[in-house]
Amino acid sequence: MTTNPHDSQLRDERLERLLTVARRLSASADLEEVLQVVIDALRDLLHSERATVFELDTEKQELVAHTAHGLARGEIRVPLSQGIVGACARSRAIATVNDVARDGRFLSTTDAATGFVTKSAMAIPLLDEAGELIGVAQVLNRCEGLYDARDEALAAGLAAHAAIALKRAHLIADRVARAALEQELETARAIQQAAQPKRSLTLADYVFAARTIPALTCGGDVCDYGPLIRGRIAGTDAPSEAIDGAFFLVADATGHGVGPALQATATRALLRAALRLTDDLAVAVEIVNRQLVEDAPSGRFVTAWFGRLDTARHELHGICAGQAPILIYRARAQRFESLGADAIPLGVLDEGFAALAPWKVRLEPGDAVITASDGYFEALAPDGEVLGEERVQQCLLDAFARGLAPDAIAAALDEHTLAFAASDQTPDDRTVVIVQRVP
Repeated sequence: MTTNPHDSQLRDERLERLLTVARRLSASADLEEVLQVVIDALRDLLHSERATVFELDTEKQELVAHTAHGLARGEIRVPLSQGIVGACARSRAIATVNDVARDGRFLSTTDAATGFVTKSAMAIPLLDEAGELIGVAQVLNRCEGLYDARDEALAAGLAAHAAIALKRAHLIADRVARAALEQELETARAIQQAAQPKRSLTLADYVFAARTIPALTCGGDVCDYGPLIRGRIAGTDAPSEAIDGAFFLVADATGHGVGPALQATATRALLRAALRLTDDLAVAVEIVNRQLVEDAPSGRFVTAWFGRLDTARHELHGICAGQAPILIYRARAQRFESLGADAIPLGVLDEGFAALAPWKVRLEPGDAVITASDGYFEALAPDGEVLGEERVQQCLLDAFARGLAPDAIAAALDEHTLAFAASDQTPDDRTVVIVQRVP
């Protein structure tokens, strides 16, 4: 059989161009660049007017193209059940149609939207090393003649290189995005940690503990405390002898991560601002709530406990906006009283706090108030059993019986919770504030 020199030369030219494209694909890790190289190579090597790369959207079971000749912006979406590209994806085999007008699978909607007239088409599956579909490449309108077996063989060779390059580019893009997100989370964590109280709180006859441990890098919980003079925040230069009280906060924003962390930190900042304006705890909480209602996205809210200690009267006043239970330890009886929420969470309704009278607890020597977030009460054992209030109370009772200081009591509660969960972390943030009158 005589070999046509022209065919041999054309085959060699195509092979050389395919190798050149393969080298370009292996040299790039940028997803957009890889996509552009692929569509240009498909168009040129297969002598077509246009080319498109559709990537598989597994969640929506669609093929989506962001990069295509003639597509200035936007995207093209095709269900896997429709079109020539959908048939190619389902069969994982090249679909060649040299007269789309006579093929019932052809979708004319894209032509109608772009003004382009499709006459012929070839769809090529893009399969990774494991044979999994990652997308479909498509060329439209061969400039001369019809798509044939030689075109299909060339397209298959190019698709093999393109699929590997796309998979690698996606993996690198995901890694870069993950690194950027981790950096953002670390920045948010640093900002959140910087907002924690920097001034130690020393009051005659009282000892305190306050800690928060996020489930993720950033937590939706926040705790805060600070000195008061006649119900208002004391300045940093205020003499210690003038300080006659303290405020406390435990706030838990719905969810985890950066958004809830911002909302919880905003709650802390709003309370501090409100306590500079008023010595009325209910009014301060109303100010916080109104601002959160204005700012919070729909469905986002904050449960919070606000406490104000009056050291002269040995009274702790509190408002529980959806945050419960609040545990009151009575040293003489060695038992707990449990208080429920007396208001709805913050950020839900625009009113309802101004007329609320804070509850009042008198603290005798050794008495304490403990406020802990859901991360403790709702901790789960491996079998799904919930830690619950009864076990939390028993852990605290044992710690008080041993004469532990609040910091050690908080540590004991944390240790007990992690042991119950048989883990070094819980799904929810863990926050606790302990206020105790010295025995």
